[in-house]
Amino acid sequence: MPLKLPGLQYIIIITYNLGVVCSEVPLIGNASYTTAHMIYGDTLTISCLQGYWFTQGVHDVNLTCLQDGSWNNTPSAGCKGSLNHIGF
Repeated sequence: MPLKLPGLQYIIIITYNLGVVCSEVPLIGNASYTTAHMIYGDTLTISCLQGYWFTQGVHDVNLTCLQDGSWNNTPSAGCKGSLNHIGF
């Protein structure tokens, strides 16, 4: 929101956090990664390949690059296969 001060029209304060690069993401087998960048505020999607799931029972996990350079929501385990997807 612009701040009006006597004798001045407007002062607009814009802050933008440049330079915070997130750490490398953990390598997860049987998965693919989608992201444009690895800087603060970016989202990374890790998707298990067909027939594989994270232990939480989900196929995709979204991580966000945090201001301290870490990723939130990092999966505790990789993508695991199941015989159920081929009819056993």
